Amino acid sequence: MNTFKKSERLCDRKSTENLFSKGTSFFEEPFRCIYLKVDDKRISSIKTQIVIPKRNIPKAVNRNLIKRHIKEVFRNNKSHLISNLKEKQAKIDLSIIYQSKDILSFLVIEEKIKLSLVRLNSKL
Repeated sequence: MNTFKKSERLCDRKSTENLFSKGTSFFEEPFRCIYLKVDDKRISSIKTQIVIPKRNIPKAVNRNLIKRHIKEVFRNNKSHLISNLKEKQAKIDLSIIYQSKDILSFLVIEEKIKLSLVRLNSKL
């Protein structure tokens, strides 16, 4: 269950455009989460993308570090969200956008992602 496979990643351009145009968002400092319920016939109940804008974090090394931290926290804490989605037989697309210009520590990222996932879980 603690994996982040290719089937759980949102890579497709059409789905991404649909998510950003029709999705609902909320802000949990420093993350903006955009989600959209979908009616696909797919295996995974959640497809996620992680975005770190180049204008906020100019160096690729730092963007990759933040992305690795976010992926690790999401991978370890998504189980409650997935079980809730399976109960409701819902499927969602999710985008997690890092909006700070600073590089935050792993512990701060972990705390904020957990809060975001709890908040998302309550909205579904």
